[in-house]
Amino acid sequence: MESDTEKHKYLIKPKYILNTDKGYSYVKNVFRINKNDQIQMVIIQHEFGLFSNTANDFMKFVQDITKPIIFCFHTILPHPNKALLEQVQKLSKKAIALIVMTENAARILIEEYKIPSSKINIIPHGTHLVLPVDRIQLKRTYGFKDRTILSTFGLLSSTKNIETTSRALPKVIQKHPDVTFLVLGKTHPTVQKNEGEVYRNQLQKLVLELELQNNVQFVNEFLQLPQLLNYLQLTDIYLFTSKDPNQAVSGTFAYAISSGCRVISTPIPHAVEVIGHDKGLIFDFENAEELSQAILHLMKHKQLREDISLNSSQSMVSTSWQNTSISHALLFEKFLSKPFHLKYAWPDLKLDHLKRMTTTVGMIQFAKNAIPDIHSGYTLDDNARALIVACEQYSMAKDMDSFMLIQTYFRFVKFCAQSDGTF
Repeated sequence: MESDTEKHKYLIKPKYILNTDKGYSYVKNVFRINKNDQIQMVIIQHEFGLFSNTANDFMKFVQDITKPIIFCFHTILPHPNKALLEQVQKLSKKAIALIVMTENAARILIEEYKIPSSKINIIPHGTHLVLPVDRIQLKRTYGFKDRTILSTFGLLSSTKNIETTSRALPKVIQKHPDVTFLVLGKTHPTVQKNEGEVYRNQLQKLVLELELQNNVQFVNEFLQLPQLLNYLQLTDIYLFTSKDPNQAVSGTFAYAISSGCRVISTPIPHAVEVIGHDKGLIFDFENAEELSQAILHLMKHKQLREDISLNSSQSMVSTSWQNTSISHALLFEKFLSKPFHLKYAWPDLKLDHLKRMTTTVGMIQFAKNAIPDIHSGYTLDDNARALIVACEQYSMAKDMDSFMLIQTYFRFVKFCAQSDGTF
């Protein structure tokens, strides 16, 4: 999808392009979709703002499509007026199924829009599987040695409400002068086209007024994924400060949580649902005082920070793109006239962490994320299972690394064996 103000460059040219500002574009595309026998189903990623300039053309486009339609609603506004209620109900009636990303969105659809629950499917926003890294070493690599890093990222616009963080920082810096706040990301292209850099300039002016220039850094670029994930993993505390209470879901928030960030967030429904009691802190919209207290509280309690990081990264595995894609495919499979079979590819086997957890004695029992906890000692059951893994790997690869691991784990098992056959 494109618009008059947003044009994209493509490595591979897409088969169809829908200009959401042009009525004729809907007519052209619905004709081509209906005529293409290879298209079995149409999935529409729906955000109200995408179709606001041509609402009637969009509704006709939906009604004229002869293929089964599934809507993925990115935003579900509570307390709808009559027009909005009728619009969503009409879209839902046309659809064979609906996808939302949170329990809260599903509840609003059922209770306020009167959509049958049988039509609604909850599939979380996808995230990346992020391997734990040494945060201290990563800070050195990026030039932040001995700094406490706060960060936020995303395409910059006033809805990010970053000025709240700026106003919260002076109290934090009084106690922790080593703090650096990173604002990661370019200005949103639509904002850039309509307003230029007005918002970024306002933020930079506020930084000067509050004398924060030594503690705030703007990274004004669109970060490629590996670099973005590095920034998130070197972050000590991630700040999500959106001022829109109706923002149903946030990709930036999801990425931060899945990267193991300690997140402090405003109470958008997505954040409240995901954070719960053990994966971050919540503060009220535009409340700089409350935000500064939350930051100071996390900085004071190291164990709390470690617990939040571990809980966050582990709980979000189910929302990885790999898992959410399977959830989508299983849903599509129910409605396709021509059946297909899902094919799964095994990822490359990596023994890095297994080796990191292994000493000359055997496999260490526990780790704190990627860091082995030598104080947890060694157990027979862990080393027995590690022996099985090493044997399986050697049977496939016939590699010396696996052979050495087999010897280490077998020595440990043998050491635990008693003369009567017990362990």
